[in-house]
Amino acid sequence: MFGMGFFELLVVLVVAIIFLGPEKFPKALVDIVKCFRAVKKNAQ
Repeated sequence: MFGMGFFELLVVLVVAIIFLGPEKFPKALVDIVKCFRAVKKNAQ
């Protein structure tokens, strides 16, 4: 995905959890997924 391997995705997730904190991370993840779905829907 996007030329990134599993280890790179894991590092990005760990940094995101540290930066956002465990209480804000799930909401941010849901918002990102909604954004990707909207972009995918508009791209078709």
